Amino acid sequence: MSNIKDTKTQKGSNTYNMILRKAVDIASIEGLNGVSIGRLASELNMSKSGLFAHFGSKEQLQSKIIDIAAQIFNEEVIKPAESHQMGLHRLWSLMDNWISYLERKVFPGGCFFSTVTIEYDCKKGELHEKIGKIMSDWRNRIINELNTAKGNKQIIKDADIYKLAFEIISIGMGANWIFNYYNDKEICMQARKSILDLLNAVIIDKSIKLS
Repeated sequence: MSNIKDTKTQKGSNTYNMILRKAVDIASIEGLNGVSIGRLASELNMSKSGLFAHFGSKEQLQSKIIDIAAQIFNEEVIKPAESHQMGLHRLWSLMDNWISYLERKVFPGGCFFSTVTIEYDCKKGELHEKIGKIMSDWRNRIINELNTAKGNKQIIKDADIYKLAFEIISIGMGANWIFNYYNDKEICMQARKSILDLLNAVIIDKSIKLS
């Protein structure tokens, strides 16, 4: 009896994850407002009542979409960088992973958070706050690694950390737009070079190699 219950629980979990993955993929292309329970029911050949049982409302679904997208971003970009020494090496690993995640189209619409940040930048409410928190954490992660690099005397003491972080983020988000809009296969390589040029310009110890 227990095995039957466990099988049903696993099946339910698999269905839930499949629904969310489909929803995240749609949202990466069309934004969160492009996802509805009715559309998912149609695309997945499920009943609306079945989807309501999982999420209850469109707003709850959208919130869960953000959660799963953040989890995937963490697995693809942040976690692999944690094996590198804090400072420039970890920062470069984060940037390289970020661009690789774009190149490999982990989400069909490119960087999920580039899409929804634009969609919700001027809106108010819980989703705006939730996306803003994730993006602030990402920006602060970059700033913290740059500050660590400065503290470890890896970069010049008068380096403008906030300007560098702004430029690095701008390059990544710009690459996402060009890569997706124009299907420009070279832009990711150019983005890597642009970030490396920024970092190499402020490195004190020229024996530090980032590539």
